[in-house]
Amino acid sequence: MGKASGSGADRQRCGSAAGAVPALARQARRNRDFLADARHPLCRRNGRAVSPLYTWQDARGGRARAGEEAAGESHASLLSRLSGSSVYSGYGSATHSYNRENGLVPDGAASLCTIGDYAAMRLCGACEPVMDATQAAAIGLFEPETGRFDEDVIVEAGMEPDLFPRVAAAAEEAAVGRTNDGIPVYAAIGDSQAGFIGGAGIRKGTLLVTIGTGAQIALYSGERVLAEGLESRPMPGGGWLLTGAALAGGKSYELLERFLREAAELAGGAAPERLYSRMNEAAEAELDRLEREGIKPELTVSPSWLGSRSEPEASGSITGIREDGFTVPGLIAGFLQGTVDELLDMLAPLPAGLRAGIARIAGTGNGIRRNPAMRRLLAARTGLPLRTAAMTEESAAGAALHAAVMSGLYRSHEHAMLAAGNAGGQLEG
Repeated sequence: MGKASGSGADRQRCGSAAGAVPALARQARRNRDFLADARHPLCRRNGRAVSPLYTWQDARGGRARAGEEAAGESHASLLSRLSGSSVYSGYGSATHSYNRENGLVPDGAASLCTIGDYAAMRLCGACEPVMDATQAAAIGLFEPETGRFDEDVIVEAGMEPDLFPRVAAAAEEAAVGRTNDGIPVYAAIGDSQAGFIGGAGIRKGTLLVTIGTGAQIALYSGERVLAEGLESRPMPGGGWLLTGAALAGGKSYELLERFLREAAELAGGAAPERLYSRMNEAAEAELDRLEREGIKPELTVSPSWLGSRSEPEASGSITGIREDGFTVPGLIAGFLQGTVDELLDMLAPLPAGLRAGIARIAGTGNGIRRNPAMRRLLAARTGLPLRTAAMTEESAAGAALHAAVMSGLYRSHEHAMLAAGNAGGQLEG
């Protein structure tokens, strides 16, 4: 995203957000070219962008720092070491560290923010971004206990504390301003949190599994839990959202579809237009065969084609290949099973009590919604009923429900989730 334009003069409009008019809240979308837990444009003091939008896929924070004293350490590794918490290569703080060292911070930059923060600011012509704690956690170096960014680490890493935005400490502080029509605008919330509010239906005991372009799991906890491979981020209204993300997700299926299409062309034919549907049907037929014969799949697929957040250089693999087991349906089913296993294996480090409290699975994303075989594998692996969310565009729905809570239409996020009726939907298993 380049420089943004707006209509009218820039103006500060940070009055009360209470009122009977509908409210707006943004969520930083995990969609296409920008991602929610990804990063920031830099803004001038007049609230206008002076930089492109950097997403987590840019990953420049994973590059080695300059100088012999760095000894090949990346910017993300430096910030992780100094803060004692995980800072990944795509986090905004790691991206900014790289940009500062390489002279890429534009003159006149006054604050960094996420794309959701910027959109909220521009909606009401504000000059300063207001960041929700759910977004601050995705920038990195945020201390949930104090509600502030760790200035000591920021300074030690050679960055400027003043460029890190103010984080709203209470509901009334989350009001960014009002639109020209008087509609209150609230600080953007994280895409993962918005997706959970819009897709889980029931807050406690629901494991939300999302498979789209990427893939992730999300589980609510009343207390902060630190577990290897999982992030613990603040939830609107209190509590924590434990998330684990796989970079490939639906890209694995896309990779396989492209391979099969090329194979068909190499054989002198043409792949069908609806190849994904044919793949889904083949996977279901393979699962039926395995069930009838009482055997397990022979192929084991590790879908780390794009690496992982903790190991960017990791690669995928296909093992267990035997003469009678290397079939196209077996390969398709193996890819789906690999995606399911990669996600659900992330639950292993959780405390036993929290794992035992999972009572239901909610599925979102086209990789689940449009693929019966994927739903079947998720239900089989967990032994729990899986429901696809009744609403599509769950993150947008969650942002709307959050705005309704902030404006007083619902007394809590849990009440809003239940009132939205999203505990229904298609049942699998």
